[in-house]
Amino acid sequence: MIELNDGKRWRLGCVSYLNAKPMVWGLDQAPAIEMKYGVPAGLLGLLQADGCDVALLPAIDYQRDRDLVMVPASCIGADGPVQTVRLFSRVPVNQVTRLYADVESHTSVALCRVVLRGVYGIDPEFVQDQSADVQARLLIGDKVVCQVPAGHSYQLDLADEWKRWTGLPFVFAVWMAKRGTRLGELPQMLMRAMEQGLLHVDEIVAADAVPRGWPAAVAQEYLTRLLKYSLDLSDNSPQRRALDRFYRLAFELGVTQQCRPIEVYGDLG
Repeated sequence: MIELNDGKRWRLGCVSYLNAKPMVWGLDQAPAIEMKYGVPAGLLGLLQADGCDVALLPAIDYQRDRDLVMVPASCIGADGPVQTVRLFSRVPVNQVTRLYADVESHTSVALCRVVLRGVYGIDPEFVQDQSADVQARLLIGDKVVCQVPAGHSYQLDLADEWKRWTGLPFVFAVWMAKRGTRLGELPQMLMRAMEQGLLHVDEIVAADAVPRGWPAAVAQEYLTRLLKYSLDLSDNSPQRRALDRFYRLAFELGVTQQCRPIEVYGDLG
């Protein structure tokens, strides 16, 4: 069991997707932890409303609030294909003018805009109505594996497109807190949870992937090879450079209203 020795009780906001399961291994049973689950796009509001102390936020949400700092513990990332953030299209991608976007993840929508503009030179209309007449669909999470849309001959793995374009890894989600929050041993506990989770992938696949409709072998590869959970926010690290570049490109596209530098918890004194 993951334990804390600082005598505090912490509230963690997290997604319920399969990809986060190794990051929070054992925390549901930790007496010092209260887990609060939600979709990625809803966790920033939970943190802002003081509904949790730390949240696993979409990376782009860092630019939506000037009060956030990144917690150097673990992340949801990729260094090439990720499989669960994918654009499905009925026409060649450079011909897409209108697409449906799964709005559960702010980062995936922003990444899609950045890649389509930077790689394909297009800026299609994004709609949120699943029944709308569109040429393409951006889907994330379990549904990409279990609910693949029919009739879409063209597919893009957006993390793979980013890697081919920039040569950099991609970071989809990071633990964040409000500036000034004292986290005690929590960052170290989050790192231990991730390390333990990666030692128990077989159990996670059996308990959480197969019941959701994932083939066991696909889930195993996803959690052990495609996803990258370690986070390095040191100066000039590949992940730091990737985040900086993503933020700059998103700002230039008008996806965000600011492009603030990365602040890391523990570096602020």
